[in-house]
Amino acid sequence: MSRRTITAVSLLFLAVACSNPDQGDRGGAAAPRIPKATAEARGIVLPFDEYVLSLKEHYTVSTASDLLVEKCMRKRGHDWKRIDRPSDATEVKNRRRYGVIEPAVAKSFGYHAPDEMMNPYDVPKREAARESKLPADAKAAALSSADGCVLKAEERLSGGREPDYDKLSEFDARIFEESKKTPEVDRAMKSWRTCMRKQGFGYDEPDEAVRDSRWWSDKSAGATPREKATASADVRCKKQARLVRLRYSAEKKLEKAHIKANPAFYRELTSAKKENLRHARSVISRR
Repeated sequence: MSRRTITAVSLLFLAVACSNPDQGDRGGAAAPRIPKATAEARGIVLPFDEYVLSLKEHYTVSTASDLLVEKCMRKRGHDWKRIDRPSDATEVKNRRRYGVIEPAVAKSFGYHAPDEMMNPYDVPKREAARESKLPADAKAAALSSADGCVLKAEERLSGGREPDYDKLSEFDARIFEESKKTPEVDRAMKSWRTCMRKQGFGYDEPDEAVRDSRWWSDKSAGATPREKATASADVRCKKQARLVRLRYSAEKKLEKAHIKANPAFYRELTSAKKENLRHARSVISRR
């Protein structure tokens, strides 16, 4: 069972909703400070979120995994550096689900949302650096897909259970698209389009504005003034059309209906998440 489990599903939800073309290394001057998430962004909490680990819970499981991997690697004659992770980690999981929705973000970054906006901690970079520094034999001992220490730790923490998180991601993506077709969201989308055209922007929907090839030129060193102006207009028009509120409401209804219609599937996800956390906390308590 790979680490593409519970929390990875949350990340995939974001990718489905607001993935951008490859930003690459933007270079240039120091990036603007990331604005604090607005109340609207913090308030976007969907029913499916309950079935995946929060960032804080993910760090709990990852810390337990480090402890198990360290012990396993020691038996195999290798070192494994544990990563310090914040015990009070917070996140705004759906901050970018509907694209840019915050005026300060649009003004500073346009559509070039930095990774740190979704995860303000440097944990992934430190984890990647740890693995990159492993000698070849230690890397094989840790990461082998047959009997690596990381694999063994994941199996221990999951209790050997493999709920279908890929299916949950598929449901999420499908409902995300279905919500666009509800009458109230369709009307809001038309209102957004009219608003944007009045301001000189001829996009049919927000995704088209995000993916405008002008923003993603290799020659671009970041968000241009034109991009920032477009993103700012995008946010204003979403607000005027109540697009985010209506889209969120539609998704929430569709997700609740799906959960009600598939109780066994969601019971299994709930049980797997609880067991994952129970095992992780047990490992941590015994260190």
